[in-house]
Amino acid sequence: MLNSDLKTILLDTLQSHWGYNSLRPNQEAPVFSLASGTNTIALMPTGAGKSLCFQLPALFRGGLCLVISPLIALMEDQTHQIKLNNARAATLTSSLGRSGIDRVLENACLGKLDFLYLSPERLEDPMFKARISRLDVQTIVVDEAHCISEWGHDFRPEYSKISSLKEHFPQAVWGAYTATATKDVLDDIIEKLKLEKVEVFTASSRRPNLAFQVSSWGDPEVEILHEAITLNTLTNEGSGLLYVRTRALADKFAERLVFSGINAESFHAGLSSNTKLRRQRDWIKGKTKVMACTSAFGMGIDKSDVRWVLHFNLPTTLEAYTQEVGRAGRDGELSHCIAFIDDNLKQKNINAFSSQFPSIKDIQNVYQSIANQGRIAIGDKPNYTTLFSLENAKETLQINISLIHSSLNVLQKKGLIEVVNSISEHGSVVWLGGKNRILNEIGDLKSKLINELMRISTSPTQEIEINIRAWSSRLQCDNDNLINALSSLDATGLINWKPYNGELKIVWPMARINASKVTINTEEAKSRVRHLRDKQNAVYNYVDSIQCRSFELEKYFDSEAEIYQCGKCDNCTLFVDEITCKIKERIPEYGVNAYELIRSFPAGHRDKISSTLRHLLDTNVILAKGNILFISSVA
Repeated sequence: MLNSDLKTILLDTLQSHWGYNSLRPNQEAPVFSLASGTNTIALMPTGAGKSLCFQLPALFRGGLCLVISPLIALMEDQTHQIKLNNARAATLTSSLGRSGIDRVLENACLGKLDFLYLSPERLEDPMFKARISRLDVQTIVVDEAHCISEWGHDFRPEYSKISSLKEHFPQAVWGAYTATATKDVLDDIIEKLKLEKVEVFTASSRRPNLAFQVSSWGDPEVEILHEAITLNTLTNEGSGLLYVRTRALADKFAERLVFSGINAESFHAGLSSNTKLRRQRDWIKGKTKVMACTSAFGMGIDKSDVRWVLHFNLPTTLEAYTQEVGRAGRDGELSHCIAFIDDNLKQKNINAFSSQFPSIKDIQNVYQSIANQGRIAIGDKPNYTTLFSLENAKETLQINISLIHSSLNVLQKKGLIEVVNSISEHGSVVWLGGKNRILNEIGDLKSKLINELMRISTSPTQEIEINIRAWSSRLQCDNDNLINALSSLDATGLINWKPYNGELKIVWPMARINASKVTINTEEAKSRVRHLRDKQNAVYNYVDSIQCRSFELEKYFDSEAEIYQCGKCDNCTLFVDEITCKIKERIPEYGVNAYELIRSFPAGHRDKISSTLRHLLDTNVILAKGNILFISSVA
């Protein structure tokens, strides 16, 4: 631990950069541990100040701090905050271009940066490798460290290579931070990072200001919209999040919210970088009130006034659910976290679960399909990439895309192939505008694009091949803007733009073998299935639980957590003996609509209210005329 003089210097640094005179109680131990040169792992709830737990000791230690982080938005947000706190930071992303990346790395080598944020994939970049020996790295941090574990909910194979930094920076101290990790995941993080003499700090995941509910009554699509509209009215000063599993649902719910008079937008991985950045900023600034989104939105975004987080269906793990609801109530004020699910959604989840685990025959067939599409013979090791069409494989193999992706993951882990990236940057254009069409108020990029297409096109049926990167260079714009311009011109009828979606670039790290020779470790595969099924069952145990919801979440991460009641969740506030009396109190003499009556109760209570109503109707305590309920005169 630190001596008193060093502790004073540390707190002076805290005050001069952050303006705080003291640390929160759960920050002190991990901060002092890392600052004293001890490898440190910290499990802290979302919004508990994890970033400061490595930024402060890294500044104290001096030199450069490498921060390995999973998302560009997360890295850029933290870099911005660090700069506001009078420290020097930069993020390495492809948006900088080669000259920008070169400049940032050179500044890091010259000691002009305190923090350098980068993704695990960037560690393999030749430009980074070329300068690695010149970096004075004293601290290495893995943010959102659950990503490093194959038992985590967001496993990324690239994280397994991070430990190689030990060879270059043996003197550096390591820190790993996450809000969601079970004991298995924490152990896996230590093993994957090859950490010795490590201190692990775990803080309670309890968030006293969050009121959890699960609703299984009615049609989830209808009820979640009703709840969003209600909460938006009740919490006029705050903002909300509505989480879904698919891009299509995010767009659909955003449209329905807008139709209902709510300022809402969608957010998912299918949007261009510029669109995502704009929508994220609008939500953070309060210009957009509600974001209907997939899991692509929210990690690392610190917005204090999120008054509610709704889920249509739940994520596949309680780790992911905890991350997403953790965006609520960071200002300490009461916030609502409500999940909507029914038997149909549960069945869809079960079906989706099965598609994660391809059979050995599926894996062999996908491997053969890659070879067929690339015309790669057994024994060949091409020095070029193979283009692999997912749609072609789906059609010829008669299996769904999820199973194909799962098979590709298995093949990649075995080292048989390497998936470089998806190709949504190729396509064809047919110019439909003619040679003399008058164009009004066309933007600069669109004008350049139109001029190029008019110059090249020889007939209204000619397909012009488009390589997005090459054309972006030609027109001096970025890829996203060019794609947006193509889509816009397509929408106006000036062109017919057909992107070649659904293709992957495949590299052959070893010679192609006979597909029948592709094997898997059966016991290992079975173990993984059991593990993921346990994760899914934990979600349904949470849904079906009659105990305090907050305790259920804490117990999942800490099996020794003491039983308690939060006093805010649906289970803690449901008093069965009082239900009949409360129902009767809400039925006026002139009657009430049954749906309005049920919806007057908290979302998590409605299933119980509905079943009690049925009993009261069966026993003639309550009478019904259509959907209108009355108290029986003999009751």
